[in-house]
Amino acid sequence: MLNGKPCYFWFGDADNDVDGAPYWNKDKYGQPGTRWTYKGKPINGDIIPYIVVPPQMIKMTAEIVGGCVGTAEYEDKIVGCVVGDSGPSSKIGELSPAALRELGLPAPENGNGGLDTQEILYRIWPGVAARIVRNGDVYQFELQHS
Repeated sequence: MLNGKPCYFWFGDADNDVDGAPYWNKDKYGQPGTRWTYKGKPINGDIIPYIVVPPQMIKMTAEIVGGCVGTAEYEDKIVGCVVGDSGPSSKIGELSPAALRELGLPAPENGNGGLDTQEILYRIWPGVAARIVRNGDVYQFELQHS
């Protein structure tokens, strides 16, 4: 429990999601925006570690998922994340380049890299807004409906 809210977790792989990054167009599947935003703008996944949730995760709770706190764990590393984007129901593992790099995984600008085996433990706390600190900057997210 975090702030009285339960954790939802799953194992997945970790595709490199460059949506919202300045170089999003180097990925043939890249998008300029993310489903949820930070101060009205797409979340720059090159700086802010975010998790891409499958739509099933949004449907399984009455709490707000967009902007909530999450973590991704691989081997002996854990990175604090925000839930910043959603993906297709056929994928259960995508992370921003910043999150991948913190886990020691490759994150090239063309959207390749990541991890193809389901070894990442994802945890999210719907209903609890994320607060990310990077290089002295504080990013306080607000919960956002779908």
